[in-house]
Amino acid sequence: MTSITWSDLPIELWLHIFRLSTTSPETQKLHATTYRPFDTVIVGLKDVQASRTKAALVRVCRRWREWAERLLYEDLSISSPKEVPPVLLSNACGTARESDGGLYSSRSSHCGQWVRRIVLPYSFSIPTISCTVSTHDILQQCQSLEVLVCIEPCPHSGLPVPCPPLPSLKRFDGLHIHTPWPTEGVNMLGDMLLAAPNLQYLSIGESVVKLKNGSVLKDGPAFPRPANPSVLRPVSLRPVGLPMLTTLRLLPVLNDFLMRQLGKWSLPALRHLVIDGLKDPYLLTDLWETFGAQIRIIELGSSLRYFIYDILNFVLCRFPKVKELNYYIFFTGIPKYYGTYDALVTVGLHCAQWDDLLMPESTETWEHLQGHFASLSGPIFLGLKRIVLYASS
Repeated sequence: MTSITWSDLPIELWLHIFRLSTTSPETQKLHATTYRPFDTVIVGLKDVQASRTKAALVRVCRRWREWAERLLYEDLSISSPKEVPPVLLSNACGTARESDGGLYSSRSSHCGQWVRRIVLPYSFSIPTISCTVSTHDILQQCQSLEVLVCIEPCPHSGLPVPCPPLPSLKRFDGLHIHTPWPTEGVNMLGDMLLAAPNLQYLSIGESVVKLKNGSVLKDGPAFPRPANPSVLRPVSLRPVGLPMLTTLRLLPVLNDFLMRQLGKWSLPALRHLVIDGLKDPYLLTDLWETFGAQIRIIELGSSLRYFIYDILNFVLCRFPKVKELNYYIFFTGIPKYYGTYDALVTVGLHCAQWDDLLMPESTETWEHLQGHFASLSGPIFLGLKRIVLYASS
C-alpha cells in the first residue's frame, strides 16, 4: 500500500479546500450583488475571520502562497495609505519592487485583477519615491472589481480626482459626503455611479464633513443635515441613470435633500427596496412617486423606529404592487391596516430580538406575535399565500 502525502493531492482539490476554509458567514453577504431576504450586514464590515485564515495560508510555504495568494487579494479593506498592498503602489507608479517577505509580498503584476471587493476612503493620495498614488490609481488596477465600499471622507485637497470607468462593478455601498467645497470625480457619489453602468446593487446614505475652528472634521453619518444650507451638495451634476440596478438599500441616515434627488434618477430595473431605518417615513415621498409602481419586494431593517410608526400600513399603501414584504417582527409595531392589499403574496418574518424591548417568553412577547399574525390572517390580504420564518444564522 503506497502512502499519499499532501503534495500528491491535485491542485484543484487544494484550491477547493482553501476556498471553503476562507469563507465565513459574512463572506456571501459582503459580496452579494443580488437581493436575498435578510442578507444585509453593516456597510464597510471587515471579513475578519476569512482574512485571518487567508493570512495564515499564505505564510505556510511557498507553494501554498502561490495557490492562496489570489484569495488574499479578493477582499481588501483600506482605511489609510499604509494599508495599501505595496505591489499595488508599485504597479501604479510603474516601478519594479522586490519582495519584502510581508503578507502582501507578491511579485505578480496581476494582483489588481484578483480584487473583487475593496473598501476605500473616497479620496486619498500616497506619496512614494517615484510618484503619488491616489484612489483613482488603485481603482484603475482593479479591472474585475465587483463590490466597492466608500463610506469614509478624507481631508480634501481641493483638487478633483477623476473616477476611472468601472464596467465590472455590480455593487456600490457609499455615503454621499456633504462638503463645504465643490467636488467631483471619486469625491462625488454621482460621478462614481455614472462610472458603473452595470451596477445591480446600491446602498446609499449620507455623511457630513464640516469646518470647525478652521479645520476639517470627519463627523461621520451623525449629521443628517448641516446647519449651513450652502454645505448641501448635489449627488451629481449630471442626470444619474442606472439601467441594471435591481436593488436599492437605504441606510439609516438620509434627509429630504438627498431623497428628492434620488427620485429624479432613472432606475428602470429597480424591483427590490431595503429600508434600514428612517427618522421620518415621509422621506420616501419622492421615491414612491417615481418608483412606487415598479417595486416588488420591500425589506424593513431592524430599526426601533418601526416600533413607533405604523410602518407596514404606510409602506403597503404607497407601494401598491409589492408582492413580498420582509421585516423583523420584534422590531416592528403591530400594524393597523386600512383597505385591502391584493398584490401581496409572501411575508417574511425574522425573529431577531432585542431583549430590552420584549423579553423572551414574556406575555408581551406572545401578545406581540399574536397581533402580527392576526393582522396577516384577516380578509385584507386576499392574495397572501406564504409566511416564511427566518432565524439568525
